[in-house]
Amino acid sequence: MVEVVFGASEAASLKMSRLRNRADEIICLDLGLDVGEIRNLDNESKRSNALETLFRDGTKAGERVWKEYKERVNRYSVMPERLRTLAAEGKTIRIWYGKAPYEVCGYYYTCHLLNDLTDQISAVKLPDVLFRQDTNMPYEVSTMGEIVHEEFPSLLAYEKPLNEWEIQIGTMHWERLVQENAVLRASVNGKPMSVRESFYDFMIENTLTEEPQQEAEVLGNVLGEYEPGIGDGWLAHRIEAGIRKGTVRIAKDDRNPFERWICKK
Repeated sequence: MVEVVFGASEAASLKMSRLRNRADEIICLDLGLDVGEIRNLDNESKRSNALETLFRDGTKAGERVWKEYKERVNRYSVMPERLRTLAAEGKTIRIWYGKAPYEVCGYYYTCHLLNDLTDQISAVKLPDVLFRQDTNMPYEVSTMGEIVHEEFPSLLAYEKPLNEWEIQIGTMHWERLVQENAVLRASVNGKPMSVRESFYDFMIENTLTEEPQQEAEVLGNVLGEYEPGIGDGWLAHRIEAGIRKGTVRIAKDDRNPFERWICKK
């Protein structure tokens, strides 16, 4: 069994879970597929250049976000071909994903990768509500990255085999996103859609006040209140855009962008 996940956090949790002994290999496609142009995804250099153009804007925050994405591209760019090799060898593939755009985009991308290679594919999709093992109390999760390692085995109850048509549909969704080749994909009515770069800006604007707040606090409040399924790196990138546009003011600067104080202008 080859396990496929779309974030480093869930890959680490899966490795710590009891399922690790059953896995031939864990493939982490932490490629940030909800962000940046994806038409040249199979070309590491072009993908890296596209992300550099998007994020590297001469600011400390932009440099930090760019380095984060560059590291991910460098580390995980070999994984798609590795997955195809394992599938061609006849390995059974199991995909783990939740509702976040990066995960659903990853699911579509995996269908595209394996479309012509194997019919031994299953998927574990997070349900809207889970129940705690110790108290049986319901709770909501949106991404596999929120699942602790002890809970992974219980999620096998939601595993289902993917038939040929489901894989074809996933492939078609991926091809549509590639054709549109937007710089951002967000969840609209539960599906990743190509959207404008400013899609999440209203969340930042609603969270900012006239009183200065540390940028890290603003980011945390946006993620906690709206649960957008996007990383804080993208939100920091959009705060920089707000500063340039004049809608965000730096009240007290800092060498670390996350430590500076910002407010509405």
